[in-house]
Amino acid sequence: VVFYSTTIFGLAGFDQAIIGTSLVGVINVLTTILTSNLIDRYGRKVLLLTGTSIMLGSLLVLSIVLVSPVEEGVQGIIAVLAVLSFVFGFALGLGAVVWTVMSEIMPDRLRIKAVSLFLSVNWGCNLIIGLLTLTAIDGLGGVKSSMDDDETAAAEKNGVAYLYFIFAAMTACCLAFIQIYVPETKGKSPDEVMGDFATPLLKNLGGDNDRLASDDKDLRDWRSVSGASSVSNH
Repeated sequence: VVFYSTTIFGLAGFDQAIIGTSLVGVINVLTTILTSNLIDRYGRKVLLLTGTSIMLGSLLVLSIVLVSPVEEGVQGIIAVLAVLSFVFGFALGLGAVVWTVMSEIMPDRLRIKAVSLFLSVNWGCNLIIGLLTLTAIDGLGGVKSSMDDDETAAAEKNGVAYLYFIFAAMTACCLAFIQIYVPETKGKSPDEVMGDFATPLLKNLGGDNDRLASDDKDLRDWRSVSGASSVSNH
């Protein structure tokens, strides 16, 4: 949505597409600042659910308005508002809070490697989507080389709508995943999160972390006893 916001605004008939794209950046920055002040007040999961719900609603509105017989000027305004609402929801939840949650649910000994993996997967998916989006729009919209400019624009608009219906379905799955599986980490230590978290894998990782800590303590105790025995022998 952010990558191709100018294209979306143009297809929807919004004359000042650059202004709309500039507003996307402004909303993203301001909402991220707002989120940093809300995350400890309302909790991580609340913001994730709220932000993802806003994203889902925005994608549905944007998709529906692009395939509806609405006057082009009105269609453009609704498209801009839907995109700005999407960016607001993204910055409120998945754009910022998710990184805090991911760092808080991982054991200390795995946190650096895990966050590195999360970042790699995230930007890898961003790259794939960025490369394939225009091709997907043309394919879903049925764009053909034999079409004139008006037919191509109409087909591309339909392609955008169908693609965002797919993104809306993915967002709905994401919302269900957050509701069912993501724990609230506000005010909890990593050990408490591990104790409450229902995923066996992370519980095992937490248990391994506890066993390592226990082994380290046993080793320190053994060294202490050995050192005391050596002194008494002397």
